[in-house]
Amino acid sequence: MNTNKSDDRSILKNALSDCTSNPKSLSDNRLQVLLNTFRKQLFHKDVVLLRQGNRFDKVYFVEQGIIRLFVTTRDGREFNKNFFAEGHFFWPATPVTRLYPSLFSVATLETACIWVADFALFQKHLIAFKRWESFALIFTEALADQKFSREYEFLMLDAEERYLSLLQRDPQLVNRVPDYQLASYLGITNVTLSRIRSRCRF
Repeated sequence: MNTNKSDDRSILKNALSDCTSNPKSLSDNRLQVLLNTFRKQLFHKDVVLLRQGNRFDKVYFVEQGIIRLFVTTRDGREFNKNFFAEGHFFWPATPVTRLYPSLFSVATLETACIWVADFALFQKHLIAFKRWESFALIFTEALADQKFSREYEFLMLDAEERYLSLLQRDPQLVNRVPDYQLASYLGITNVTLSRIRSRCRF
C-alpha cells in the first residue's frame, strides 16, 4: 500500500459534490472539509481492505480499479457478493454493519487507487452540514435495489440468464473480472461459466 497526498482530487471532489448537492450545493469550504478527511492510497491486487469479523469503520471511494465484497465460510470457501468499480463509494451503510463485526470481507480485485476516510469523522461532518440523510439515502436505496434484483434473479433465472443479465447491465465488469471470481458471484462453477460463454459467442 502506498499513500499519495499530492494527487489531483477532482474526481473525488466531483463525486462528493454530486452526492451532497441535495437540496443545494455545498460551499467550497465545506466541500474542502470533506475532501480533507480522505487520503488517496494505492493497493496492489488481492489486498484485504476489510477482514470478515473486524469492524467496518472506513469510507472507500474507488478512483481506479475494482474491489470485491465476499463471505468466507468456516471451511475456507469464498463467495463473492458484490463488486465496486470506478466512481463508487463503499461504506458501512446500516447500523448493523457499523456496530457489529463485519459479516464479509473486502479486497482489491486488481491494482486499485482508492480514497479512504474515517467513517465516524466523515459522518460527523455530513451531519453538521445537514447532508447526512440525503447522502445516506442515495446509497441505501441503490443497495436495496441491487439486493432485491439479485435475489429475484437467483430465484427466477437460470445460470445463463443471470450471466446475460449481468453482461447487459455491466459489460465492462464482466470483461474485467476473472472467470473464477465472476462464477462465484453468479453462483456457478468456473466450468459452467466457460460453457455459457462458449454458447453465447455463437
